[in-house]
Amino acid sequence: TVLGNLVEVYISAGEFDKALERIEILFETLNLISPASFYIDPVLIQITEHPEFKTLESKFKRQTYDR
Repeated sequence: TVLGNLVEVYISAGEFDKALERIEILFETLNLISPASFYIDPVLIQITEHPEFKTLESKFKRQTYDR
């Protein structure tokens, strides 16, 4: 998706705050990308240690199990 591509660009540029805003939108609306997908992509993995990503990961893992 275009939004997913934008997230990759922000991460590549080190703009993690901007990326995280879009990541939350991806997780909330598209359901095409899961937190787990960030661990297999060489660009996206850069953000997986960010505390805010960890928060989003926990939030959206929980929602997946609740469905």
